[in-house]
Amino acid sequence: MPSVSGIVKITNNPVERVVRVYKRSTGELIGSTTSDSNGNYIIGTPDYSEVYVVCLDEEEGERESLIHDKVIPI
Repeated sequence: MPSVSGIVKITNNPVERVVRVYKRSTGELIGSTTSDSNGNYIIGTPDYSEVYVVCLDEEEGERESLIHDKVIPI
C-alpha cells in the first residue's frame, strides 16, 4: 500500500504535530495522524497521486504550521 511518511521538525527539532494528507488534484482529505515525540509519522494513501502534507500546530500560543507540496507517496 502506498504511503507518505516523514519527520516533522521546527528549527531542526522534531515535534509532535497533527499531520493531514490531502489529494493534490481535489483537496480531498486522505488521512490524518499525530506525529510521535520524535516527529515521525506515516499515513497510507489509496494510490501514488501527488498529495499535500499539512503539519498543524494546534496548541495554544505560537503557531508554526508546515505544508509540503507535491509529495509523491512511495
